[in-house]
Parts: sequence; structure tokens; C-alpha cells
Amino acid sequence: MNSIFEKQITIPHTDRTIPLVEIIGEKDGPAVLITAGIHGGESLGIRAVMRLIEYVRNENICGKLLICPCCNTDAFYLHLPYIVPEDGKNLLRVFPGDPHGSFSQKIAAFFTEQVFSSVDYYIDIHSGDIPEMLCPHVYYSALGDDKTTETSKSMAISTGLRFAVLSQGKNGSIQSAVQQNIPAILMEMGDSGLWNEDDAETYFHHICGVLSHLGVCNSPSIFSPSSHVSETFGVLAAFDGCWFPAIGPGDIVERGKRIGEIRDFLGKTLSVVYADFSGIVLYGRKALSVQKGDLLVYCGRTDSIKSGY
Repeated sequence: MNSIFEKQITIPHTDRTIPLVEIIGEKDGPAVLITAGIHGGESLGIRAVMRLIEYVRNENICGKLLICPCCNTDAFYLHLPYIVPEDGKNLLRVFPGDPHGSFSQKIAAFFTEQVFSSVDYYIDIHSGDIPEMLCPHVYYSALGDDKTTETSKSMAISTGLRFAVLSQGKNGSIQSAVQQNIPAILMEMGDSGLWNEDDAETYFHHICGVLSHLGVCNSPSIFSPSSHVSETFGVLAAFDGCWFPAIGPGDIVERGKRIGEIRDFLGKTLSVVYADFSGIVLYGRKALSVQKGDLLVYCGRTDSIKSGY
């Protein structure tokens, strides 16, 4: 049977710990890092990874899994979206981190400097945060060498999430990994920080799809391969106010379509927002509150969505 080691890892230069489970399979195979809870409000992703830990306890695997079910535990307990409460930073966006920086930067540096070098692949599990709605999708980055990019892309497609998206981000968890030529993906499913067991089970199977693709477990994907998205577009809020979206996750947006409006507390319209692109809604803001500069909607273009170009 697998060898299982459960630990509380102290983040260097702090007195704080995060949970880490190491599972060593009966047979040789790749070493895979899986993280969840980089955003503590993303409950579905955390529960899906807990479900994965339950599974690998009882099923033989090949290679080694390093699993952190929640990287941002204080935000999880406080129901906070996006940030680490100790320093108010978005942990995802401070990678590669700084071992002598703020708490978020120290967490990121721990993974970048001490964990990535010990694994062959990396999977970062996310879900729609408390203010968000989203369509199931997965990101990969092209910041590594060609081989790393192609392997990351194949991992993304193997998840069976609806869309595999080429990330345009320059910093983040998977970006730090691929720059060390470690293939990596970031998965997204669920919204509003909510979870239930059925959705967690579905998400678990998407994770198993990529682990089977990597040869870690014998649980082939029950989903069709993901469709590829190579271009993405975002719209930011121009005002503080109340957001009334006219679109939802998975909707096809045509150039010039009204996608929502921002109103004040008395119902006066401050801004009507129209699309200056055509694509499919990957995720967007669901919360009523919005601040100037917040992302309202994020869309991607697939080969089958060409109108407006």
C-alpha cells in the first residue's frame, strides 16, 4: 500500500504552519505537487482536494503526491476572498515570493524555492471565489521552454474542464513553476465560494483525469478533452457602485453587446458596459459591490467563436 505522511510545515522565517500530505506510491512514477486554498474563500477546490486525499489513501498510485489542501488557512477560517489577512496581499500574485518579505511572500517563496524543485509536475486547484461566477476552465502558461509549454497544455486538455486557456499572466503560482521548466496548470470550477458534495466529486474526477494522464493513478477521465482558448479579454469597472451583470458564465458575448451596468445606491445608472470583443464568458463578478478597477468580466476566444473579429 501507499506510504502516507501527514505534516504541519512551518513556513520559513515565521511561526506559522500549513498542512502538507505526502503520499508515496507502491510503484515508481512522477512526483506531483497539488495545492488548494491559495485563496481561502474557494471552498469547492479545497473540498475536492480533501476528496482526493481520501481516494489516494485507499488506492495504489505510482510515484509521489505532495498535497497542500489549504495554503491560506486564516482566510479560509475568516471567509475572506482573494487576500491573505496577515498582509492584505493576493498570494497567487506575489509568486515567486520573497523569503524575507511579508507573510504572503514567504509562503510563495517556500513553494518556489523549496518545493517546486522536488516535483515533476504542479497542479494548482482553484474555484470561484466569494464574489465570482465562472465557467469551468483551466490555465496553462507559455513562460517556460517549448517542451514545458506543450506538456502543460496537454495536462490542461486532459482535465476535461470545459476550456483550456493560455494564460496571459506574468506572475503567479504556475508561472513560477514553468519558469523552472516544471509543467503546471491552474484549474477552476464552481462559484461564489460555495460547495456541495456532488460538485466536489465532479471536480475530484477532473483532477483524477490529469493524474491519470500523468501516470499517477488508473482513473481515466470521464470527460471530453477541453476546448482550447488562446486569446482572452477583460473589462474593468470605471466606477465604484453596484454591479448588475447581464451575462453569465459560459455565455457567448458578441462585440457591442450590453454586458451589464453599474448603478449607485439610489438606482441611478453610472455606467452601461458594452463588450468591445466577441468571446465566451470564462468568469466574472457576481457580487453586488464593485470598486473602480475591479474585473467585471473575463472572456476567451475559441476557434469556434469568430464573430466580431
